[in-house]
Amino acid sequence: LRSLSKDILAAANKVIKVAHPTNPAINYLDQVLFCQNVPEEDGGYLAQCIFGDAQADISPCGTGTSTRLAQRYFRGLIGLEEIFVQKSVCGGAFHAKGLRETTLGGVPAIVPYVSCSDVHITGFNHLIVEENDKLKNGFVSW
Repeated sequence: LRSLSKDILAAANKVIKVAHPTNPAINYLDQVLFCQNVPEEDGGYLAQCIFGDAQADISPCGTGTSTRLAQRYFRGLIGLEEIFVQKSVCGGAFHAKGLRETTLGGVPAIVPYVSCSDVHITGFNHLIVEENDKLKNGFVSW
C-alpha cells in the first residue's frame, strides 16, 4: 500500500485540481486512504491511511474519518448525530458523528466529532517560541 500510494498520489495530482476553500496554499493531494465501502459485520469500515513520505498511519485516520463522514452525510447516507465507525488495520476504531451543518469559504460542510476509546498517551511536548524567532509565525513553501 505504501508503494502504491506514491503512484496514486503522483497520478492524481496530475489530473485532479484541488482548491481549499479558505487556504490557497492547500492545492494538492498528500495522502491516500484505502478503505472499505461495505461495512464489516460490526458496522465499522476498515481503512488504512498512507501520508507524508509513504508513512502508514496506525490510527483509523481522523482526517479520513471526518472526510468519509462528510461524504456520507452529503450523499444522504447518514444523518447528523448518527455514528460512523472507521477502524484501523492495527485494531483501533474512531467513532464519528456530524454535530451540525456549516460552511467553509462558502462551501457546505459539517462540524465532525471524532472519539476513540483505545488511544494511549505516547508523550508530552513542551514547545516554546522565542521572541526573535523569524519563523515563529510559520512559513509557506512554494
